[in-house]
Amino acid sequence: MDARQEFEAKIINRATTDSAFRALLLEDPLGAIKTISDTPPPPNLEIFVHEERATTIHLVLPDNGRLAEEDLTFAGAGEFPSNDQRQDSENLSNWLSSIG
Repeated sequence: MDARQEFEAKIINRATTDSAFRALLLEDPLGAIKTISDTPPPPNLEIFVHEERATTIHLVLPDNGRLAEEDLTFAGAGEFPSNDQRQDSENLSNWLSSIG
């Protein structure tokens, strides 16, 4: 199991056993995560939490590696932010490992 899977399992387990944490997770995901982590999350991290129901299907598509419109603008101007993107990914991996 990688760090992200361990993180997700930890959060889901806590949410299924702690109703107050679950409510906070649905209302303020980052706030809920901060209550169980001594290490602050990366500043650009976004977390979306959805409560699945019997009549709902949530599909999460992986990043397809294509450039977003904003990235194309940077690339056209010769200012491609790939180092920032690599740093963001590394920061997220390090953070996930620290709370696993």
